[in-house]
Amino acid sequence: TSAQSNYNTCILEETITLNQQPCPVYVPNVFQRGSVNNGTFKISPHPDFSGLISNLTIYDRWGSVVYQSADPESILRGWDGRNYKEQKINTGLFVYSVEIIYPDGSSTYLNGTVTVL
Repeated sequence: TSAQSNYNTCILEETITLNQQPCPVYVPNVFQRGSVNNGTFKISPHPDFSGLISNLTIYDRWGSVVYQSADPESILRGWDGRNYKEQKINTGLFVYSVEIIYPDGSSTYLNGTVTVL
């Protein structure tokens, strides 16, 4: 920001740096297959989020991959609780890992658990 006085030729310059946190991404911790309102594991970015949600992987309790997608559109539509063979998985606790890529090229992983009912 610059300002100039009418009384002399002084110029004041200031730089303000704001460290803005990225818009959040909500990841649910439970869903019920077949439910009308809560039937998928659907990752929901904040409306102002700019970036890419990529590389979702779901693991069972033994560390085996039961679902994986690198397609951002598919990830945003949600995981319906089926494995890579399109079979319904058993109910239980699963671990997820999802990569978030920001417009500046930086990325982070969100990891946690989800219960499938």
